[in-house]
Amino acid sequence: MIAALTRGTVVVEAQYRSGSLVTARRAQQLGRFTMGVPGPAHQRTVGRCP
Repeated sequence: MIAALTRGTVVVEAQYRSGSLVTARRAQQLGRFTMGVPGPAHQRTVGRCP
């Protein structure tokens, strides 16, 4: 629902299986502008984009 109400979505340091990524995926499906801000590359919790 949040993705449908916005012009764009920004995901900041989301884990791979998080609700933030579900929202970002839905925003892309709706044709909304989607952006991601990665965490520090040296942290183990930071993964690569699928």
